[in-house]
Amino acid sequence: MTLPTLPAPHVALLCLTLLSAVTDVRRGLIPNWLTFPAIALGLAMGALAAGWGGLAGALSSLAVCGAVPLALFAVGGMGGGDVKLFAAIGALVGVREGLSVQMLAYLLTGLYGGALLAHRGTLLASIGGALVSLVPGRRAALAIAVDSGGGGDAGCGGAGGGEGLQQQVRLGAAIAMASACVVAEAHVRLPWVAP
Repeated sequence: MTLPTLPAPHVALLCLTLLSAVTDVRRGLIPNWLTFPAIALGLAMGALAAGWGGLAGALSSLAVCGAVPLALFAVGGMGGGDVKLFAAIGALVGVREGLSVQMLAYLLTGLYGGALLAHRGTLLASIGGALVSLVPGRRAALAIAVDSGGGGDAGCGGAGGGEGLQQQVRLGAAIAMASACVVAEAHVRLPWVAP
């Protein structure tokens, strides 16, 4: 089997997400010096490939791929570096592949976070706390209990002590794994899978 030649957007995606994973795991952040140039590169590649239409496509992909992460950031669900990274991925590879990376990264992160909670023995309590928080009027009571250490999700800084789940589950690594899967899916054809 010969290795395929990857197009520039996929090479940029893999380099960006690998570097992001390393900085996220080591330092707990995805720096602007990594995401802003990637956004500029994605916009430039779009413009060079298809003129104003390509630039408009890269901008719209950036906006679409950054929308859900921005909403999650607004409620404290992820960091700003993750938002900019997802936006940069959209600018680099477009909406379809950008959203594929995003959904797979969320899935991988959720599976890993669930496994950590199960290992701690707090998975069912965490699920119950999340369900209770959806009941009108109960959200404030749950927040007070978690903040005071009196219950709720022990994995997210509550009674379980130790480092919170959000600090242990780094999204950057999941984004890198998801990117590798999306690129592999685009270029590697397995003989037993129909074209």
